[in-house]
Amino acid sequence: MVNRRFTQVATSDDEDDAPLQSPPQSKQQPKRKRMKLLYEDDDEEEDNNEKSKEDKNNEEELQEDEEEEKEEALAEAKPVGDPVREDLVLLIHEDSEQKPYVAIIKRQDGSMMMTGQWFYSPEEAPKKGGGSWMPIDTRELFYSFHQDEVPAVSIMHKCITHFIPPHKQLPKQKQYPEFIIQKLYDVEERKLFRLTDMEFHNGEQKEISVLIDKTLRHIGNDLLDIETGQAPAEW
Repeated sequence: MVNRRFTQVATSDDEDDAPLQSPPQSKQQPKRKRMKLLYEDDDEEEDNNEKSKEDKNNEEELQEDEEEEKEEALAEAKPVGDPVREDLVLLIHEDSEQKPYVAIIKRQDGSMMMTGQWFYSPEEAPKKGGGSWMPIDTRELFYSFHQDEVPAVSIMHKCITHFIPPHKQLPKQKQYPEFIIQKLYDVEERKLFRLTDMEFHNGEQKEISVLIDKTLRHIGNDLLDIETGQAPAEW
């Protein structure tokens, strides 16, 4: 917010600064002096009224400026493309040299903050025993149930992910360059699981099944079955 500085300029009365001349002795002099004092009081009262009006106007202008800045901040915080709950989005990484984050919008608190459910790239998901995971494809991300709150202004735009079940081959990259997910990353245990390896709690398995079914409806015809006995190299 721009700070406005107001300079109060004091005014002076030239008559007060001029040397006083001795008036001729007259019985009317006290009355003239009395009248002059009354005029000075009226001028001072008018100056105070003008100053009060000016201060009030300045205060109103500052309030208007603050309201305009709040409105501008809300407009700037509006996510690009108006993502809504359950949309998958890219988020700005705090390190500009790194790839953007990927998350599912779970909640939005007004237009300023959002709660995201995070995906992890293989290089940013540490192993329990140390080291990093070897990606099976440059498009690979790990799904997780970890959620965190971030500013909505970090949203870049929507993105697409494909949840591939274990019995299906990965789609061709030329035809489907988007992110692919075949594994779930446990943030606390620092372990990987196939999306269908176990029954997760509190409806989490149902959530995974919904995402897999959505992928199969969209690109299922282009996903080839893995032959019996064949498994991804990672496993």
